[in-house]
Amino acid sequence: MEEDRISQLPDAILQQILSLIDINQAVETAVLSSRWKNLWFSLSDLNFHLSRFPHFISNFLSNRDDAAPIRNFHLSLDTGGPVHEFVEECAYYAVSHGVQSLRLHAPGGPLLNLPAAFFASTTLRELHLRQFSGGISLPGNFCLPHLKTLYLESTRFFKHERLEMEEISAPLLTWFRYEGHYPFECPNVNLPVLEEVNLDIYKRFYEEGMRVKCVRMLQQLGNATTVALTLDILKVLGKDRSLIEQKPCPFPYLKCLKLMKGRREIPTVLQSVMKSTRETKTTKKNTQNQSISKFGHQENSSHIYLLPRRLILPQNQNSSSKMEQDRISQLPDAILLQILSCIDTNQAVQTSILSTRWKNLCFSLSDLRFRLSCFAAHSRATLKNREALSHRFSHSVSHFLSHRDGATTIRNFHLSFEHSHDLQLYADAAFVEESVLHAIDHGVQSLRLQLRCRPELTLPASFFGSTTLRELELRQLGCVICVPEQFSLPHLKTLYLESSAFVNDGQYLSSLKEPFSGFPELEKLTLRQCSVYRLVVKAPKLRFLEIVQKNSYYYSDQLMEEISAPLLTWFRYEGYFPFECSKVNLPMLEEVYLDVHKKLQPHNRYVFFGEKTMLLKCVRMLQLLGNAKIVALTLSTLKVLEMDRGLLEQSPCPFPYMKCLKLMKGRREIATVLRRVLNYLTEENLVSESLLKVELPQDVVVVEKNYEDLFEDNSDEQQLELLFGIEHETSSSAI
Repeated sequence: MEEDRISQLPDAILQQILSLIDINQAVETAVLSSRWKNLWFSLSDLNFHLSRFPHFISNFLSNRDDAAPIRNFHLSLDTGGPVHEFVEECAYYAVSHGVQSLRLHAPGGPLLNLPAAFFASTTLRELHLRQFSGGISLPGNFCLPHLKTLYLESTRFFKHERLEMEEISAPLLTWFRYEGHYPFECPNVNLPVLEEVNLDIYKRFYEEGMRVKCVRMLQQLGNATTVALTLDILKVLGKDRSLIEQKPCPFPYLKCLKLMKGRREIPTVLQSVMKSTRETKTTKKNTQNQSISKFGHQENSSHIYLLPRRLILPQNQNSSSKMEQDRISQLPDAILLQILSCIDTNQAVQTSILSTRWKNLCFSLSDLRFRLSCFAAHSRATLKNREALSHRFSHSVSHFLSHRDGATTIRNFHLSFEHSHDLQLYADAAFVEESVLHAIDHGVQSLRLQLRCRPELTLPASFFGSTTLRELELRQLGCVICVPEQFSLPHLKTLYLESSAFVNDGQYLSSLKEPFSGFPELEKLTLRQCSVYRLVVKAPKLRFLEIVQKNSYYYSDQLMEEISAPLLTWFRYEGYFPFECSKVNLPMLEEVYLDVHKKLQPHNRYVFFGEKTMLLKCVRMLQLLGNAKIVALTLSTLKVLEMDRGLLEQSPCPFPYMKCLKLMKGRREIATVLRRVLNYLTEENLVSESLLKVELPQDVVVVEKNYEDLFEDNSDEQQLELLFGIEHETSSSAI
């Protein structure tokens, strides 16, 4: 029987799980085991939803642990009838146990008399009262000092059906929404920082004076900069053009006007009511037709009542009359910053125009990624003047860094001048140095540069003593990096170099022999298109090493002097010539990947050395990596081993501890594997044949002889047919 791990969790976590399900189901868990028997007694989140008279709730509360506080108490009764006394008892129980969120829903019933303790609660922060149509009795003076959210629905606090308020004074109110049959009225309104309003009046038959009240309602909310109105309100305003022609625009600071479809089907908007100021006088008539064509075209008017900077019209398809709430802007800063960190920083900056909530968020980002390709795509910059494009991009990055919050640290700083059109764009060295200095001064952990500089790049002195840098990537610099004689990056764990080399300040033409001695924590090293001539790699914690020389035509580039990495487990090499190193110390090596893809033909010998030398160096390469357990070789590498039969027969298996041999297709189309090469790699292995695994690519077969063998034996066409016969026979058999 599997172990019951969930029951081993702490009480707090189990109670959190129970709070997510219906209270009836939570009580039923008591029969699972003794571990669950009394857990529900201490629940802090109580959600009751019953369609019959609630005897169950009374029994539950009477058996509950009285010492346990209540965080959320939600009571919803679908039944009517005389339940007001029961609701009052539940409210008293919740308040006496320090409730923070109280939600009561009980349709119908007489006047509700909540307990006196309710109106003096110091713990209540959220209150929802729904459908208490009989009304709620209030004391003369009451105070809920910590209440932050109040929701009232169909709860009678007013004499008439129409909402006639006396005063609204909210100095910090920024968002207001009203929906009703009649215009909102309030004699005294004090909303100095109001930003957004959403208004909907949906009474079908308009009464006398309704248009005047509607205009007054708009004027009372005149501080708003973003206004959302349903087409029903505009229909009310359009009933009396003489009224709005005499009135100024109610929203003098209006920036955005959103028109939404309401409950009624209204296909037209009167031009005298609204109009976008984006239209010029010369194109006024044509633009009017384009803007209003979705809703029809009514008579022109010289007076424009609403003058927004931006106009958003409803779409032709059905849409809700209620303005959707911007929930994403309500998320904490940490989550919004995490979202912005997933996109390019230039795009993140553009979010500052969304609202005041987003205005300064981008300046607190800890992950900065500047890519010229993304900048060019969004700024529509032309590619004709490369220097101008590079300058604009550099200026935008510098401008952002100068306005960034200086107290915020930098976790990732990535700067790329790579372009999708493969343009040779150069970065200004002074700009790159300033950007790197800014990143180092703010505790950067991951620094990635992909660019070419003019003139040569000189990194700041503080870079070579950074105690926070953990990842460094320098790509396509195409130059040397001048470093001091002694430098240290004590916490660097990942280093990626491409087309770059470290040199001493005083020895510009001589690469540093042992450049990684100042990286004691280095775990992953990648060298692509970097000269490794006489290079020494001594890294006590190095685990992954990758050397790629795809376009190197000089064998001397592969002549390393020493690799000493006691913890190295993974090694990858790819190049034109076999990898060679005078001294190798890799006792923990487990997996290697080797690809030698230089093609040597019998009638086109390479200028430096011939096939036999190439084969000898390839065999020596395999022997240097003999500790590996998993070996991956491309078919191009095996083609090098096919050059001389006698040497392979005299050489022992290069991988005595190998457990798995993976043969993979490389750059060349090769369909056969010579059996004697396969035997050389697998025979005399210390691992049992039953445990040794050999993986071949699809459509690749093992043959006894290749074409060169047949020609050396002066074979005729019959021998060629024999070759194909052998290939066909071996393709259907298992190795």
